[in-house]
Amino acid sequence: FVDLGFTPEDAAVPATQAMPVTDPRQHIGSKNLTQQETAAMLGIAPSRVYDLVRGKRETFGPEMLIALEVRLGRKVRLALAA
Repeated sequence: FVDLGFTPEDAAVPATQAMPVTDPRQHIGSKNLTQQETAAMLGIAPSRVYDLVRGKRETFGPEMLIALEVRLGRKVRLALAA
């Protein structure tokens, strides 16, 4: 984003939003829950669970992906790149 004329500080925000944050598919699959059960556990619609297990992460914002990981009982750690 710096190449597009953004300052380094301003470029950090869209770059963070563009990067894949997490992929909860494996963890969801390991629980052997139905789509309905998973939706109830995560507090989202079953159609959104379908999007998750099909790898359509782009339909979720980074904040939502982090929230879903926390709801799955996973610890989320953010690291800053140099």
